[in-house]
Amino acid sequence: MAMSALSLLPLLAWAVHAQDLPPQAAGTFYPDSAQELRSMVDSFLAGASTGSVKGEILGVLSPHAGYVYSGETAGKAYALLKGRSYDTVVILSAAHRFQVPGAATLSEGSLSTPLGKVPVDAATVKRLRLLSPLIEAIPAAFQGEHAAEVQLPFLQRALKEGFKVVPLLMNTDDPQKCRAVGAAVAKVLKSAKTLLVVSSDLSHYPERDAARIVDRATLEALVRRPDDPAYFRLANRALMQKGVPGLDTTFCGEAGVLAALYAMREVGGVGKLIHYTNSGEVPAGDPSRAVGYAALAWTRGSIRPRVKPLSRESRKNLLQLARRALTLKVAKGEDPRGAFWRDPEWNLPEAVFVTLIRRDPSAAPGRLRGCVGSLAPEMPLAEAVQYFAIQAGLHDGRFPRVEASELAGLKIEISRLSPFRVVKSHAEIKPGQGVVVAQGERRGLFLPQVWAQIPDKTEFLGEVCEQKARLPRECWKDPNTRIEVFDDEAFEEP
Repeated sequence: MAMSALSLLPLLAWAVHAQDLPPQAAGTFYPDSAQELRSMVDSFLAGASTGSVKGEILGVLSPHAGYVYSGETAGKAYALLKGRSYDTVVILSAAHRFQVPGAATLSEGSLSTPLGKVPVDAATVKRLRLLSPLIEAIPAAFQGEHAAEVQLPFLQRALKEGFKVVPLLMNTDDPQKCRAVGAAVAKVLKSAKTLLVVSSDLSHYPERDAARIVDRATLEALVRRPDDPAYFRLANRALMQKGVPGLDTTFCGEAGVLAALYAMREVGGVGKLIHYTNSGEVPAGDPSRAVGYAALAWTRGSIRPRVKPLSRESRKNLLQLARRALTLKVAKGEDPRGAFWRDPEWNLPEAVFVTLIRRDPSAAPGRLRGCVGSLAPEMPLAEAVQYFAIQAGLHDGRFPRVEASELAGLKIEISRLSPFRVVKSHAEIKPGQGVVVAQGERRGLFLPQVWAQIPDKTEFLGEVCEQKARLPRECWKDPNTRIEVFDDEAFEEP
């Protein structure tokens, strides 16, 4: 059926003013009455504390759901910005309705809410497009899209007037594209008075309690390694493989978040979680089908990993998990089953070593009975502990396979490795640090505990080169040898 001339008028208006975007979410995600919207946003801002974050705020993460579900959480992010002045706000957000190769933007014009128009920063958009061909002007991507728009009323009420916006919509699954977009955004953020807003919800749609576990894990991954944004993506993939009922995604705006992490790494931004909830925990929501929401702020700080020690209870339970896995495999030939763990930390990838030690101090040929692990966080903590307990017992080539009769006489030790740090030379190595040496494909590692057996530094480095890396004994003096150091969190059975 042909369209009437009247029905064509909105489309013609869009064509004439292709980038003066009218409200897309008013009346659905938030009120279409300016008075009601102003009152609602102001109440969210007034109800939030602003004392939890100190220092220069470089950016915030805010949800983009309907305000009755996520408005309170968004208010806790924007309350931190109340009364501040910025020239430009870059909004990295999800694209729900249009497949975007890299990042879609508007080259000019404005975005509108019932509170008024917010102009697009055409000059900054132009600069971003010159910095990366992945950033393209695609007005069609904004039709019907709410993710960037729902941030505007909060910006309009929290910031001083006069700011412009750069909306960027993303949904690529290519981490290299996210990295490239993030690098371009970083150059813009280095300009004075520029703020980054990341618009993303978290998990969709597990039940309420499962959503909280998934979300607390991914949020921990987001802030844990500011020097390694790829870890955040790895953690999300690991959680998706858990088979959590109803879980469609862990971060619906993952591409934008990943780009933001790369940008923040360049400008020295360190994330801090301000608030978390999910729709199953708010009055309007359904506990059986939840969506996660978080408020987070990035402030300038030291871009170093921040891994919290495990609790005493968690350590105890992991040791029990390792012993059960080894016993089951040795006694019955059965492998442990994967699981979705109630402790969020257990679902996050970790680099882990498991060591088997003979309890009898006079045992020959020595107390070590097996030690196997991973140099990188390749699998979730709980799975890694079980897997490497079995590998240490059955597949350490230096020893015969552990027999069932030996199990009671063995003690299990777990080492959770910190991220590795490259040092310029052996002079930077300190006794008590774990050490990795590598040339080409050959690589060897000693855990920090080895210093107890080999306290002499020269001897220690010689052994890790010769015994573990199968390299010349003095390879640690070779400038072509890559040397890394690390710490570990080691704990053992009584």
